[in-house]
Amino acid sequence: MLELGGNNATIIMEDANLEMAFKACTFAAVGTCGQRCTTLRRLIIHEKHFDEFVAKLVKAYSTIKIGDPLEAGTLCGPLKNQQAVDIYFNALERVKK
Repeated sequence: MLELGGNNATIIMEDANLEMAFKACTFAAVGTCGQRCTTLRRLIIHEKHFDEFVAKLVKAYSTIKIGDPLEAGTLCGPLKNQQAVDIYFNALERVKK
């Protein structure tokens, strides 16, 4: 994992252990709820693994319960304020473009 001032990236090479990379990336992105300087924000994936890796992430993300962090079973809490919500939605719009 590269620490890039809050825009951290993980590089997944052709010879990577994909199961280890998947676990590490999922925790690095979700385990901190995206609100820590070490949160994973970018993936650089070798083309050989891209489709498989993205499919695994999409499947995993569909099982993550987002909500009140004080409720049992919640893995990821809410964003901390409206500015964080706006930044999130602006990033999604940039990705779509």
